[in-house]
Amino acid sequence: MNKFFIILFLVVVCGFLLYFFFPKQTVAPTSSLISVSGEIVLGPSCPVQRAGDETNCADEAYETSILVTGSISCVRDDSCYNFSQEIFSDYRGRFSIKLEPGRYVFTPAGGAVLPLCRPKEILVEEASPIDDLVLECDTGIR
Repeated sequence: MNKFFIILFLVVVCGFLLYFFFPKQTVAPTSSLISVSGEIVLGPSCPVQRAGDETNCADEAYETSILVTGSISCVRDDSCYNFSQEIFSDYRGRFSIKLEPGRYVFTPAGGAVLPLCRPKEILVEEASPIDDLVLECDTGIR
């Protein structure tokens, strides 16, 4: 019985020494999150808008939901996956999201008929934040 306790004691001491005196391996993240921000505009806002007449008929901000879908790049390993998240623009039409590098489609929600919002595809690359993404929705005013 004494041999059992001696062996158990040695195993516990060896485990303690291994745990505290050898460096722990950490796994670096495969990629960092990249900031993507922009605005949704609604236009035209005046009938028979002329080229260059931006003072009275500027596009307006649009507050709505945006479906962000895409495939995450699998640059470093084979763990690719699809992404889908709904975000919202504020009353100024501004939105922001943090994404992993990859190819994404931003699809603003329009109305039943109008406004008609066009999806926009973007490529998010490492260390390249995007702060000027513009999504456009057509009011149908002509």
